[in-house]
Amino acid sequence: MAGCVLNNINTRLDVWTISVILCHSESRVVFIDEHLRSLVLNSISLLPVYFKLPILILIADEIENGVPN
Repeated sequence: MAGCVLNNINTRLDVWTISVILCHSESRVVFIDEHLRSLVLNSISLLPVYFKLPILILIADEIENGVPN
């Protein structure tokens, strides 16, 4: 068993609220869409210094500017 829980976070929340959710849920891995990168990075910057930072996995769009990658 991996012992994982998938926790969806509403991207319309402010950075402080997202930071609290990440801390409270003890997130170890965060999957982020590339256009939400700054939101997540700002949220992570607000985590307490004792908190182990989560691994960030960037999900890139397959089609960029109408051209497949």
